[in-house]
Amino acid sequence: MNDRKGIALDGGYGWLIVLASFVNQALTVGITYTFGVILVKLLDTFKSEESTTAWIGSIQSCLLYLVGIIGGPLIRRFGWRVVAISGSILSAIGFASSGLVNNLYLLYLTYGIITGIGNGLVYLTSMVCIQHYFDKRRALATGIVVSGSGVGMLLFSVATPALLKKIEWRATFFVQAAIMLSGSFFSALYKPIKMQVLSERTPLMESSCEETEKKSKHSSFTIDLSLFQEPIFIIFCISLLSFGFSYHVPFTYTPDRAIHISGGEITLSDASIFVSIMGISSVIGRLIMGSFSDTIPNIRFYIFGSVLILGGILNMSISIFTTYIRIVFYSILFGVFSGFFAALFPVVLVDLLGVNEIEKSMGQALAVTSFGFLVASPLSGKFNNFFLADFVILTLFNFRFNYSAYKQFRHTILGCRRMRIFRRIDLPFNKNYHLV
Repeated sequence: MNDRKGIALDGGYGWLIVLASFVNQALTVGITYTFGVILVKLLDTFKSEESTTAWIGSIQSCLLYLVGIIGGPLIRRFGWRVVAISGSILSAIGFASSGLVNNLYLLYLTYGIITGIGNGLVYLTSMVCIQHYFDKRRALATGIVVSGSGVGMLLFSVATPALLKKIEWRATFFVQAAIMLSGSFFSALYKPIKMQVLSERTPLMESSCEETEKKSKHSSFTIDLSLFQEPIFIIFCISLLSFGFSYHVPFTYTPDRAIHISGGEITLSDASIFVSIMGISSVIGRLIMGSFSDTIPNIRFYIFGSVLILGGILNMSISIFTTYIRIVFYSILFGVFSGFFAALFPVVLVDLLGVNEIEKSMGQALAVTSFGFLVASPLSGKFNNFFLADFVILTLFNFRFNYSAYKQFRHTILGCRRMRIFRRIDLPFNKNYHLV
């Protein structure tokens, strides 16, 4: 366990960081995953295909994670506070611009790209900084922080339909812009820290003894891809990619799917309750797993893999959830499993690679995951339009990859590393890419 000088870990100002990160998670993730409610209005306005319109939300959710590949170096150079505030402002600009456009494809730029990049910077910062402030209570603090996204999904899934009913979608975007701008206040609470590690349990990869939250502003801006030389990180990313194929789809399509299979008996307001249920269940799952996993650090990895497998099986069974009660039941289970995943993902990454690498490892892992988010919703929309296959085919990837990665490959990879048989992979990843 770590003994550190220079700051009181596991408490003190760290709890204020927890609050700030909780709010930023609620804003960024909450708005992103209620796009399914807005999707219905956009379909009515632009008379476009479902898969075409779904690209808007997919681009935003993709960039929420993809921006991590540059977010990590930005955090190391400019610090948590500057990056998070800049992200809040950029996101607000994107939402405000979206309220002014009259072309569906311009929403790809404003709502998808600009807002996605801004949200991604805020999201990554909120996930990274909490790992530095806590050690013994890291999983608990992370669980509380990531439960903010579930609370955000709950609040925005209720508020967004109400706003759409009263002021329509353009004005709703302006309201969301103001909300995101308010997040810059909480981002200003991110206090830079510097601490010395006196002793530390050895992670699966060695880390240095000294760490800082912020690198010198005079250092060059580089993207270091050396983590992709590590087999365990590659396996971890493959599993996250497969998870990304199915995670975003239920949030986007469950309201529209419920309306469709009910023959119109379920209204948009009624259907939005499913997203709320997912949000509530996700909050509960995050808090439970965050509290529980601090007591079992040695088996967190196995629990993480099991959660992904069970979530894949659940999504593969989506076609049997065809009534209102069954969809409610599905929403509860999916919310709980997604909550378990969100609470475990950051702490497992620290267990594997160490806290000193968290900006780089989390940013790059999220970037890999983003490609699953990018293609999942549009492809699922194509299946809905032409084959009526729901999202079964996409979630098949989830189960297949996770089963292989966690049940078959992990012991082989770790065993080979211990025997020094499985060498680091060279390729283009042994270089730092200087952008500035």
